[in-house]
Amino acid sequence: MEWDLVRQKVLLEDAVVNLNCGSFGPTWRSAFLHAANLRSVLASAPMDFFLRLVPGELERARRSLADWVNHPWRRLFFTSNVSVAINLVAKSLLTSGFRGAVLLTDLEYGCMRWCWESLCAISGAELRVVELPKFPKDSEEIIDAFREKMTSSVKIVFFSHIISATGMILPAREICSLARNRGIVSVVDGAHGPGFLPLDIASIGANAYCANLHKWLGVPAGSAMVAFDEGLMDRLDPLVVSWGYRGYCNQPAGWDSRPLDSPDEWGGTPRLRRLEFQGTQDVCQWLSTEATLQEWDSIGPDNVFSRQRKLSDYSRQEMAGKGWKAWTPESPEMHGAMTAWELPRTWNLDLVRNWLRQKYRLEVGLNRLPTGELLLRISNHFFTTQSEIDVLIRALSAPRAGLEAEMWEFQ
Repeated sequence: MEWDLVRQKVLLEDAVVNLNCGSFGPTWRSAFLHAANLRSVLASAPMDFFLRLVPGELERARRSLADWVNHPWRRLFFTSNVSVAINLVAKSLLTSGFRGAVLLTDLEYGCMRWCWESLCAISGAELRVVELPKFPKDSEEIIDAFREKMTSSVKIVFFSHIISATGMILPAREICSLARNRGIVSVVDGAHGPGFLPLDIASIGANAYCANLHKWLGVPAGSAMVAFDEGLMDRLDPLVVSWGYRGYCNQPAGWDSRPLDSPDEWGGTPRLRRLEFQGTQDVCQWLSTEATLQEWDSIGPDNVFSRQRKLSDYSRQEMAGKGWKAWTPESPEMHGAMTAWELPRTWNLDLVRNWLRQKYRLEVGLNRLPTGELLLRISNHFFTTQSEIDVLIRALSAPRAGLEAEMWEFQ
């Protein structure tokens, strides 16, 4: 594979090394142009855009994405980001009559923990935490930790498919199976899932899988999805009540009595429109999903994942050789395109970010764990080059004390 040529298909700032798809990923040129052309129609002919163009484009986007992640298209709708997706699912489940406990891990993304905390406080639900092993040798240690905490009072389990701070891949299928066998609803934060690993939602078996499309997949920013199963189809409520909540404007008498899961004239079904439609909004990024997936198919997803792993193995070898401690498990089933490394606790993360950006033109992920550890996270996508990784390795090769002193020059 001519990866230098494939790299040119992605919008990348040439002067900056992007090792942080874990936060924000660049966009495919073709997807960007597709969305831009659609926005031109939206700006100049909004009636044509919303009434005549969007339905067909939205149907193609939904069906192509559903096929790509192996999930029924009637059980998949778009949102602007995974935070919105999880808020919708959580607020639907934690109603005023909810009784029981919500279980999540101690390494969940901060704002998503806040989401569940705030809703538990309102509904009266109990929030419980499963502590993940810091350096597990295999996924069985993770499964055992969940099994111990999934008591009869737990009604919802929420966890990240890929832990954002550490890059550790959790055994999602096994955790969801445990939950299902105990009558527990499983909600998965798949913010990093699409484009990070081969994603087969049917085999995972989650009641709800929420995922971003703009981190690793390369869809323009503002695009995410919720894939839900039949067990949740009558429990989900929209965050915004708009047209579709009870039928449509200018509808004939009895129009809202048609089957909720039958194809409609808006690019989905009445049920999906109820959850997805939030009034007049720019949905061009959603409509560029098909163009994005065509790029992936032209390269071959397996080729992408193989390259990601090869680059991650290289960065792991080089960083470990310089004495840095990895927080991402070495087991192949538990690590992928991101690897996190422990920094000295005395370091200031803002200084680290400014130093790497201003002196080396590097963007990396930086995180503080709840227990106080500071982590530097390297994201390796297919467009990353070994020479770009080498820039970071050289930057971190000097003695720690000297690096800390140098950072203050870039405050």
